[in-house]
Amino acid sequence: MKTHVATPVLFALLLMFSCTKDSLELAKIESDIVIRMWEKLEPNKRSLILYCSTIDYYPLGNYSIAYSLDMNQKNINIGFYGIHVPSGGQTSVEPAKAMIDLGSLSKGVYTLRVHVGGITSIGQIAVSEKCYRIDFDTHNMLQIDNSRLNRVPDQTIWGYVNYITQDMDNVAHDFLDSLQALGAQPGTWLPGDYGYFTITPDGQIAPPLMLGTPFSKPFIFHYPGDKNNLVLFMKKFATPHFPYLRIIFYSSCGIAQGSW
Repeated sequence: MKTHVATPVLFALLLMFSCTKDSLELAKIESDIVIRMWEKLEPNKRSLILYCSTIDYYPLGNYSIAYSLDMNQKNINIGFYGIHVPSGGQTSVEPAKAMIDLGSLSKGVYTLRVHVGGITSIGQIAVSEKCYRIDFDTHNMLQIDNSRLNRVPDQTIWGYVNYITQDMDNVAHDFLDSLQALGAQPGTWLPGDYGYFTITPDGQIAPPLMLGTPFSKPFIFHYPGDKNNLVLFMKKFATPHFPYLRIIFYSSCGIAQGSW
């Protein structure tokens, strides 16, 4: 079994993590741990990530959860065995956090055992082409934030056209029309949580939770062509309208690019 001390984590819009090394003092885990699934997208690779955080909050922003991870064929064992107490750090009040990378899981059902404070919860992670599912018979000091995570289909692009004044609606529509003229195609996506975005029950991509501007027009398409060509077009289109209009572009191959 390989034992790890989880690195400090900062949850932000792009869900990025920062790492520091501090004292190895460990405190007892006093609260439930919340687990949220997320799929990391990269060129030619996908990985299932478990974002983990305590219910309790701590006085410094870089407390982390110490954990062990053992993976053997269709068995995954995770042990949370303490809270890594830093010797110093930012003064924001946050939960302790850990990011556990389960790597690229093949399709099938995996037995998942999670140990917290000497108590074990036994469940399953089911992996299919369309989604991940996580389920436990009992939750002992454990909470699951999303029991199902839809997987972003290959050749998917999505993003947001954010702008300051409503009279730029036509400009935003022109950008979406131009994407389709370049080969982007409307598609059908299962409703639910995809980690990066949410599809509503009527099949539309939901607006982002944090707009940053008064107006935003989300988009999602199927696009089989070279995504880098669309990134170049996006920047060329948006430049004359900066800073009043900004575009954020994502793809299923891991591209995350702003127009500015």
